[in-house]
Amino acid sequence: MADIETVIFDKIKLAESESGGLYLGSICLNSPRTLNSLSLVMVQQIYQQLSAWQNEQQVVAVFLYGAGEKAFCAGGDIQALYHSITAEQDRYQYADQFFCQEYQLDYLIHTYGKPVICYGHGYVMGGGLGLMAGSSIRVVASKTRLAMPEISIGLFPDVGATWFLNQMPKGVALFVGLTGAQLNARDAQRLGLADFFVAQKSVTEIIETLSQLQWGQNSDENVSRLNNCFNQLQRQDRALLPDSEIEKHDELFSLLAKASSVYDAVKIISSYKVSDPWIERAQKSVAKGCPSSAALLFWQINKGANLNKAQAFQQELIFAGQCCRQGDFAEGVRALIIEKDNQPRWRIASYELLDDNTLTPFFVPPWGQADHPLRNL
Repeated sequence: MADIETVIFDKIKLAESESGGLYLGSICLNSPRTLNSLSLVMVQQIYQQLSAWQNEQQVVAVFLYGAGEKAFCAGGDIQALYHSITAEQDRYQYADQFFCQEYQLDYLIHTYGKPVICYGHGYVMGGGLGLMAGSSIRVVASKTRLAMPEISIGLFPDVGATWFLNQMPKGVALFVGLTGAQLNARDAQRLGLADFFVAQKSVTEIIETLSQLQWGQNSDENVSRLNNCFNQLQRQDRALLPDSEIEKHDELFSLLAKASSVYDAVKIISSYKVSDPWIERAQKSVAKGCPSSAALLFWQINKGANLNKAQAFQQELIFAGQCCRQGDFAEGVRALIIEKDNQPRWRIASYELLDDNTLTPFFVPPWGQADHPLRNL
């Protein structure tokens, strides 16, 4: 049986008036069984193709989506990461490569010279949000659910989250990172994580609509055409936007914005009294979350607020390498995914035990005295 292509690339002929032979590059994450979770090979393939299309004049834009109805991308392939960092030899080689190359890919999308349209249907989590966050045109749908749930597995909101979480109100950013709460389409737009909403249209319908636009080779003009197109689609579907969860809880987010420590923030969330299943799920998540991960998130929102995109990715690579080496990441994946006992044994057992020394090991570059792998961003 032939291996299944986990990423499918295509070039779609566009109708255009300014010049002949223009194409839309198409990238389909094609692993619906894993909710299109990213492997190292997938990251490498997407990076290579985007780099090639960057220099191909006839490709004027890129459309990025996921196969199946459930997810655009539910994050990185954490099972592969777990097995690599619990192996007897070369324990961190795969993880170091994965995070470095994933962040290079995300940064390439942030700085890409042509429009990248990301259709964030279904689950968009972790590494999936990393792909979407840097895209020029970010489209969400009726069943979109965005989240950064890393606190549950001993990691931290990465893939540029140090930058994009700080584009939100502080209290909301803390809540999203500390709880892994799922955001719907309206919330994604409200928080600047999405640009346009369409009802659950098929990828075929969207690509057909895009192919009929009057394209040219000027990227700014093409972005304007795309904005007009998706504005029209959004007007047609606006009545189908779900109600916001975020806008119901301004009091909670105002309190969180004033939290002076991780422990205070967790107490504020845990003691918030409201009859709302969305909040109740968030409270359960933070109660079981990794304290070290929460401390990293608190640093990102407070001390990392002034980092630019490149600096954010550079700092996150150090954090990610140390999350693998300090042990909580492997333990979190074991408890949630591998053995599924939901009883993680965190290195720091509770939020009360966090202190000023908690994060010291996380700032040590895992590569020693060598140059930073992302120094050229």
